[in-house]
Amino acid sequence: MKTHVRISTLTIILLQGVLFCPAQNLQTEEDTLPIRSLDSITVNARARQFDASFLNDVSGIKIYAGKRTNTVMLSPKVNGLAFNLGRTALAKISGLTMWEMDGAGTQLNIGSRGTDSHRSIEMNMRQNGYNTNSDMFGYPENHYSVPLQAVQEIELVRGSAALQFGPQFGGMMNYKLKEGDITKPFSFETEQTAGSNNFFNSFNAVGGSKNRFNYYAFYDYRNGNGWRDNAHFTYHAYHFNLGYKVSDKVGIKLQY
Repeated sequence: MKTHVRISTLTIILLQGVLFCPAQNLQTEEDTLPIRSLDSITVNARARQFDASFLNDVSGIKIYAGKRTNTVMLSPKVNGLAFNLGRTALAKISGLTMWEMDGAGTQLNIGSRGTDSHRSIEMNMRQNGYNTNSDMFGYPENHYSVPLQAVQEIELVRGSAALQFGPQFGGMMNYKLKEGDITKPFSFETEQTAGSNNFFNSFNAVGGSKNRFNYYAFYDYRNGNGWRDNAHFTYHAYHFNLGYKVSDKVGIKLQY
């Protein structure tokens, strides 16, 4: 004979009430924190100026509309100009690779999005608009490296958009050199830099404007022992530019 036992559990829920007293019966304490009402303030700020931007749709006889472009304005605040460090001068342009094979900037090895950066062989390299590659079609290495202290602006036209300038599919990079100060007839600039491994760089430039003439010239001397054995280098670079403004739209320049 089986006996079934059923146990029932009774749950009792207790409700706890809270008794609120009238406000007049509560004793309030004074706040110990002092309170002061301040006058309104006005904040004026300017948008941050970026050195990196894009080329205009039309520049002279060149049309850049619809093309992927970049431009960088170089200034003394950019680090490493005396050492010709491309990775600092071009740091604001995405997709570029640098190969610092000598550590002194005697060769600016630049590549774009996976192309070979050795001596900028896949890039169409220019100075003031004219090509500096050794051979346009055969082995287009760029053995000449402009001193970045003399560069005012760097222009880049990316990838296939640069095929109008040459067969290199890595892009076109143009170094626009400085010109003479248009506000004075004569100006002089000198910068002496010393570093490790007996590095020394001397950059000197003159420029100015007189009537319709504008001139600018620089000389850059750089030498050092390099960061490894048998890496001693001596570097000379010089440039002269003489411009004559025929009219507001026409000008003639002689560059050496």
